[in-house]
Amino acid sequence: MRYENVLSLIGKTPLLRLRKLEEEYNLKPRIYAKLEFYNPSGGVKDRIALNMIEDAEKQGKIKKGYVIIEPTSGNTGLGLSLVAMEKGYEFIAVVLDKVDESKISLLKLHGAKVVVTKSNVNVEDPRSYYNVSKILAKLIADNYDMDRAIIYVQELINKGEVEKLKEILHREIDYTKKVFIPMQHFNESNVLAHYSTTGKEIWEDTEGKVTCLIAGIGTGGTITGSAKFLKDKRQSIKVIGVDPEGSIIHEIFYRIFSDTEKYKPKGYIPKIKHDIQVKDISLKELENEFLVYVKLSSGETRNLKINKSDVHQYIVEGIGEDFIPTTLDLNVLDGIYVVNDDESFSIYKKEITKYLGFIPGLSGAACIYATIQIAKNLNEKNLIVSIIPDDGKKYLSK
Repeated sequence: MRYENVLSLIGKTPLLRLRKLEEEYNLKPRIYAKLEFYNPSGGVKDRIALNMIEDAEKQGKIKKGYVIIEPTSGNTGLGLSLVAMEKGYEFIAVVLDKVDESKISLLKLHGAKVVVTKSNVNVEDPRSYYNVSKILAKLIADNYDMDRAIIYVQELINKGEVEKLKEILHREIDYTKKVFIPMQHFNESNVLAHYSTTGKEIWEDTEGKVTCLIAGIGTGGTITGSAKFLKDKRQSIKVIGVDPEGSIIHEIFYRIFSDTEKYKPKGYIPKIKHDIQVKDISLKELENEFLVYVKLSSGETRNLKINKSDVHQYIVEGIGEDFIPTTLDLNVLDGIYVVNDDESFSIYKKEITKYLGFIPGLSGAACIYATIQIAKNLNEKNLIVSIIPDDGKKYLSK
């Protein structure tokens, strides 16, 4: 098959039956992995990168000569660097210091400029990768040379010049005339990409027989978009998110939809309260806890408290958050499986990869672990699809 440009290769990724895994663990359901590393940059984020940029072009938010900047754990950066290269835009990826060096090298090979910032700071800190993206955007909009702005901001981060970063962040500069920040965590084009492609592909490739979707929760775009398409086709399809221990997402889900003595915020957390529909979630960070304000579709408001000790760093990349992205719709989830770092890495340490035929990336390993545990409680009538965002080549140093 012949393609005229690299963007034509995005999507239509294969579903692989994991027969050896089924046999080794005596699992009754049919289990398929959707291999997103068959996308041209090697990950699922190619889908949203293309959709976010093309939607922005249609809306006049990005034009020739613009610079694209995005806070990313790596895969969205790879997708955006691919799209930017093909369409002729400059691209800067702002990544966390826990991102594997292999990913950073790949970003640079794809033509991206890279700024590395702190992972152990809250979202309001000027060193958070969201705020560093805005700081870069404001400098470039203020006629800084792009390369000079990158060097300057990286030096400020490395030296811990928090007040200077804060001062730049608070400057009244409209960067939208020169810079576009897709902000995947708050961009509806993220969700729509998966509704129109990923979910549709899963439905068609299983001939409508899928009964359970398992996917990691990061921005929430993959699981939300795919789930909405599938549930529009058949509401009974179960959708289970995978979230790392240390993320706030499952802590909030548990308190809204489960919160019983039988189930705790670890392992599998099923949705018990099916009559609840969440309209909006906002967070306020205090010294020792998070205050979570939940607005329900009924008009009711609930205030939750989560101890800061329950929200902490983890090694797995690409899933989990310390806030709720607007691209994540908790209402579509039937449950969340919480996986810790040891459980994710057990896929490699116990050589479970030999039953797969491929080596998943870290978030994919978490999904495989959760899939095995969930499948143990399902019968032969079920067909599970587990989304594997990328492969393990980007994480060899870990």
